[in-house]
Order: sequence, then structure tokens, then C-alpha cells
Amino acid sequence: MNLDGRRQRNALTAAERAIEALAAGDREAASLAASRAVDLDQIGVFGNLSAAVGAAPDPVDDAGWETIRASLPPGPLHALIDSVAGADG
Repeated sequence: MNLDGRRQRNALTAAERAIEALAAGDREAASLAASRAVDLDQIGVFGNLSAAVGAAPDPVDDAGWETIRASLPPGPLHALIDSVAGADG
């Protein structure tokens, strides 16, 4: 498989946007961004993000953030979740 680094970076950016939109209460934008992350993902690290975003309660509680965290690989997205979840409650 020939991987495109730009495409994978765009998948990461879309995942970031999904988390930020969910934290802001924009479930539609979060769902669209999560789907985009899955579509752009070439290595399978975002495959469960759409389902996790869709299953999150409104507003997202600690358990919801943990489900989203579990759908993602360790790294900067976990720090983003810590940031938005801390600001959220």
C-alpha cells in the first residue's frame, strides 16, 4: 500500500475537529468530522471514531469521553480529550 502522509494528517485533523465539535455541543459537525477522519484514514487508527462519537451522550459525560478515548490511538488526541473534557466538566 502506498501511503499518503498528507491524507493521514488530514484524517488526524478531522478527528481533532470531531472532538472539538463534540465538546462544543455540535453533534452534527462532530459526526461529519468523525466520518471524514474514517474516510481519510489509511492505517485504521480512526475506524471506531464515528461509532464512539455517535454513542456519546449529550452532553458528553466522563464515560462518553472515555469511550471516545478508547476508540483512538494514544497520542495528541488523548491530550485534546483531556483538555476539552476538563473544560466541559
